[in-house]
Formats: sequence, C-alpha cells, structure tokens
Amino acid sequence: MGMSFQQFLDSLPEVNRESILSASSQRWAQDGHAIITQGDASDAVFVIEDGVVSVSLEAPDEKISRPLTYLGRGDIFGELGVIIRVDRTATVTAVCDVYYRVFKASVFWDMMLNTPGFAAFIASRLASCVAHTTSNLAYNSLCTDLSGKLPQFDMISVFYTVAGSGSTGELKVLNDQKDTIGTFFFEQGRLRHAHFKHLRGVEACRQLFIEYEIAGAFSYKRVEKPSNPADELYPIDSDVEDIVFEGALLRDSFELLPDVFKQLQGTLTVMNFDPAKGSSDSLEARERIAQICSSGPLAAREVWSRSAVSLVGFGKACVEMQNHGQLDHTL
Repeated sequence: MGMSFQQFLDSLPEVNRESILSASSQRWAQDGHAIITQGDASDAVFVIEDGVVSVSLEAPDEKISRPLTYLGRGDIFGELGVIIRVDRTATVTAVCDVYYRVFKASVFWDMMLNTPGFAAFIASRLASCVAHTTSNLAYNSLCTDLSGKLPQFDMISVFYTVAGSGSTGELKVLNDQKDTIGTFFFEQGRLRHAHFKHLRGVEACRQLFIEYEIAGAFSYKRVEKPSNPADELYPIDSDVEDIVFEGALLRDSFELLPDVFKQLQGTLTVMNFDPAKGSSDSLEARERIAQICSSGPLAAREVWSRSAVSLVGFGKACVEMQNHGQLDHTL
C-alpha cells in the first residue's frame, strides 16, 4: 500500500508535522466497537496508531459479511467518503484495543489544500486501494483458475476469497524469478497445508502476511491434491479468519522490531541460556535459537533459515534473549 501515514509525517519539516498533530485528536476504541458504521455521514478521517480494525460490508439482509480485510498501524480509513462526499461505504470495527487519530473533514480538506505533498500522498493511497479492490473483485467473482501480481493484491483478501468459495485447490506464490516459494492447499475452503520459504504450517502463513510487499505473483487452481506431500508435523487447526487476523496483528509487531533483526544482519551467539527467562509465547523460538547456536556463533540469516518460526517470532525471541543477557548480537 506504499507509504504509511507515519512515514509521510516523518518526511515533513517539524513545523508541518506539529501542525498536523495539533489539528487532530487521539481516541481509543475497545474490542468490538464500530468506529464507523456503513451508511453514517462521512465527517472525519481516521489514522490507526496502534491495534487492528476489520473492514466489512453490510449485506441487504442486514447481516454483516465476513471482514473484507484488516487494517493496522499507520493505515488510513474514512478518507474516500470525505473526498467524494458520500455516506460511509463500509463498517470499520476494532478487533482489539485500538488507538487512533481523528481528523475532522474540514481539517482534512485544509491539509489537502495547504500541506505540501499531502494531496499526492492521499491520491497515491487511493490509487493503490482502487487497484487492490479491482483485482480482488475480479478474483472473488471468478475464483477458479486465476493468477495475479502480488503488489496488486492483499494476500489477506485472497485467503478470504478462497475460503469463502468453499473450493478445493492450491494457492501458489512465486518470486520475481517465477520460482515457487510457497504453496497453500485448501480443502473445501479450509486451509490444510501451508509452505512458504523454509516454513511450514501456520508459521508459513505468518511469514507470508508480514511480507505483504513481496515482489512476484500468485496463482490459484482447483486441484484435488496438494503438489507437495502433506507434512503431518505441522497440522493446521485454525480457521482462516483467525489466521489472517493474527497475520494483521503480526504486521504491526514486525514493524516494531529492530532493523537488524528484520533484515537478519550480523552474527548471533547464545550464552547462559535459561528458558525460564522470557515469555511463554516465545519459548519454542528461544529454545530453537539456543539449540541451533549451541556449537558457536552463527550468522543471523542462517539461524533463521534453520528455524521453524516466522521472522517476527524469530525477531521477538532474539530481542527477549538479548534483554536477558542470553544473546550477543554482533554486526
């Protein structure tokens, strides 16, 4: 989706940045609260500062459909209704505690007219949204044998579409050299097997979702069996909706990691490892890192490639071990 709102703010001179922040207000919404509701007047624009929201459409029978997508830190919503002066076209609901910033419509228009580069920034985001929506609508209407370029799709929406179709088939992800780097097999709309890079199971999905700006393409074909043998060591029991919701949360967590761990820079040395020092959520990853590094220092990239956890889980485990003096990271 290109530059986030925070990245745009950081690119501005301090005087412009302070002016924008002082013209807005900060608010909080708890899990389940509808921040905007389809059909309401479009009187403000919102920026997520922390947390995740779901975007859904209300069907004619007044039943809320499953979420179309999730938005997280730095994402903007509500701008389209303000710009074209129409009522809200979707409902946006907090799916955890969410902190967000509100710009009244009049303030938003003032920024569009007077803040250097802001109109171009909004136009770029809207163009990206149109590309995503157009591609996903075509995919949703066909959902048989189809392929597309990854930058034009949000894989969260693709997963939802395949699950909603109830079909049996395989989603393949290819890099820009057209090599297959991931396969995801669905059986009657339920995800059964997942493989992405060196990862298997749910960890493969987690890695795919945090790499949402990956170059390459995808294809989905209806087939009866996966192209790779099923790996019984990594069963998938979660619903697709739970998996993609977690993926949206992990995007935020990934962005907060130190760059050296996001980019797998340097060498790792484990010393005096104590599994009790750290969170239970990271225990498996910490134990894997300690085991891999038991014979001595190794490049961070090699340690991750030999692990069975996504990069966000790997990075969080490294940070915890470093904070407890159990990991030496050398650039």
